[in-house]
Amino acid sequence: MDAVRGLTDELARLGGEGLTCRGLLTRHTLEHRFRGEASRWLEAAAVIREFKPDWGWRQVLEGLGLQVERLAVRGWLARYEGRPVAVVHPKRRVRDLTRIDSDGHPPEGLLLLDCESHGANYGILVADGRFRLFDSTSPAAASEWFELDLRLLGEERLPYVSLLGPRFLANDGLAELRAESARFGAALHKRVDRTIRSEVLPALAAGMGGWARTVGIDLTEDQKREEIEQAALTLVFRLVFVLYCESAGYLRLGRRPYAVKSLSSLVEEAAATKELLSPASFSLWRGFGNLVHAMRRGNPAWEVPAYNGALFSARDLRGAELLEEMEIPDPVFGRVLVALGRDPATGLGADFSTLEIAHIGHIYESLLSLRLALASRPLRYDGKKDRYVPVDENASQDERAAR
Repeated sequence: MDAVRGLTDELARLGGEGLTCRGLLTRHTLEHRFRGEASRWLEAAAVIREFKPDWGWRQVLEGLGLQVERLAVRGWLARYEGRPVAVVHPKRRVRDLTRIDSDGHPPEGLLLLDCESHGANYGILVADGRFRLFDSTSPAAASEWFELDLRLLGEERLPYVSLLGPRFLANDGLAELRAESARFGAALHKRVDRTIRSEVLPALAAGMGGWARTVGIDLTEDQKREEIEQAALTLVFRLVFVLYCESAGYLRLGRRPYAVKSLSSLVEEAAATKELLSPASFSLWRGFGNLVHAMRRGNPAWEVPAYNGALFSARDLRGAELLEEMEIPDPVFGRVLVALGRDPATGLGADFSTLEIAHIGHIYESLLSLRLALASRPLRYDGKKDRYVPVDENASQDERAAR
């Protein structure tokens, strides 16, 4: 258990450039919304103006404006204006951040116990320039944390250290960031759900229907149409799952062997070349097929373990066998990738790690409620009615293009 905990943490840290998020905040919130907003980043930089990278943990916290005092039993208590803010447990070695003691207690368990005893909302495990922060008020306090590694941050990213100061730990700044992250996750859930209905599934239906006709599948037969429907739903959920794993760091975008083959890379390629994609090419589809095979069997060169379960199996889910046979041309699959993987408001990749497990479950359940049908005339998606309606022959060109 010690080995698994330690190895998992090290892999996450090395891929995170000194910034590791496990449930407490997200990289999107920190990289795009905190660092990406000039006023916030300038304020953070001002807080650490006198900071020196070789400071010890106590110098860091005191330099940020906290007062630190030793506790009677174990650890230290950081205060701000007399109020308890965080309990700090320094460790001699990095491996002690995850090492279970002789009584079977994990270090975060003892830390959170002391937070409760001393009325502190936050707990910090410290070892060799690494600060692992826990929110003791969270229902999942022991499994959610955020870590800064001062040795890996680099000068450019050093203002992240301000997150350990009074503005965030004593004056609700971290709670505000968490609420902002939750709002973004809820908004992303709604966007993904709407995009699947209005753009992704119609594109897949057209692409899969075109393939079915070329191989002689009769789509007027209910059974054949249902197989196409199930294949489309399985494919969509595979795409959402991989995008989530890449955003959350379970698939290593920070490592070049995987990054160049990743789904995020395919999304960027589709977005950059969408005007040039050829209907005679299937490279995007085959690229995702390679990812599916890696998830199914594992690929050590890409640092991808084999994921057990039915989602990537060639047979276990309905429609999976059909996905093994079919090919969708680049213009169609590219449209699917861009719609799902890019945020239309920013034009940037979407951070699926902000989705909660409940969000992903809801997306999957909503997919199961959809049915594929043959249209007798051109249709368009009406977001207000959440259904497809006939295209008005007198409608604008843009509206007709959305059918």
